Amino acid sequence: VFDARAEFAIISLSNPDRLVVDLPGTRLRSGLALSGAGGIVKSVRSGQPVAGTTRIVFDLAGATVAPPPRREDGPDGA
Repeated sequence: VFDARAEFAIISLSNPDRLVVDLPGTRLRSGLALSGAGGIVKSVRSGQPVAGTTRIVFDLAGATVAPPPRREDGPDGA
């Protein structure tokens, strides 16, 4: 959940295939649980490569093209 519109960067990597989402200006919430694997996604992990940037890495079963991001509003924010 974001308090405001978040900036992001999406990076596609190969050998092995991964999709990386960097969210500058954010930090990981303590106890955050990411959804498990399914379909082309083998696993999901997160970290902070540099202070103030959250990184989410999707380990993939094969090459893919990421769809355009979309923002959805929910009862607790975006």
